[in-house]
Amino acid sequence: TGTTYSLVAADAGKIVTCTNASAITVTVPASTFSAGQSVIIGQGGAGQVTLAAGIGMTLHTTTTLKAKAQYARIAVMFDSASEGTVIGERAAS
Repeated sequence: TGTTYSLVAADAGKIVTCTNASAITVTVPASTFSAGQSVIIGQGGAGQVTLAAGIGMTLHTTTTLKAKAQYARIAVMFDSASEGTVIGERAAS
């Protein structure tokens, strides 16, 4: 994959695997997913995956929006079309 990707409605319920040697930013757009949907993002390459909230989207997390390491998986659980909670193997800082 490239170094940027924006989630699309078809990603709901699936695993999106990012494989790149360079850092990858995955944008989570607003008004694309509904409450109860989720998307899993896997870091398949050496490039660290970072989630970014699109305009009008709020991502809640207890730590960071970055995957911990290669093979880590993080997920966005959608609370509404404009809010999601990030869970999974995330970097501490």
